[in-house]
Amino acid sequence: MSTDRPSDRGVAQMTRRLALGDEQAWRWLHDHYFGILHAAAVARGASPSDGADLVQRTYLRVLRHAKRFHTECDLRSWLCCLLRCEAIDAARQGKRSEERRVGKECRSRWS
Repeated sequence: MSTDRPSDRGVAQMTRRLALGDEQAWRWLHDHYFGILHAAAVARGASPSDGADLVQRTYLRVLRHAKRFHTECDLRSWLCCLLRCEAIDAARQGKRSEERRVGKECRSRWS
């Protein structure tokens, strides 16, 4: 597989292969975009290990949404958008977890 950025036709083929779980396509995606996505996650405030987790969860979003990818979109932009959505969801989940923890502490103090 070429290490260059794929053409629009190549991107369409790549996303189809990703949707089918093609190991080579996933390896190519990881080799080319992990660093970019990880840097974006850390820039959004994630620790390096949390950033790696966000990238992994972004890959799951790619798997779920690859069939709907529009080839007129830029692959890198799409991946960064999916990462941003994943980061927002993780932040919301973290906030809910913290609210539950504080709520339990308050209830235990007043019970």
